[in-house]
Amino acid sequence: MLIIFVSHDVEDAARSANHICYLRAGVSAEEGPTPSLLGNPKSQLSRWLTGSI
Repeated sequence: MLIIFVSHDVEDAARSANHICYLRAGVSAEEGPTPSLLGNPKSQLSRWLTGSI
């Protein structure tokens, strides 16, 4: 089953999801499995967002 969960809270998304997609202006900036995305962000947006955890 697929559930799309929209949040502006990175910590909440990290607790709730096994896969995360960051959007910027409606376009995917980066997506991947939660541990990979939080542990090794590639995009500038992802690095900025994960710095808040």
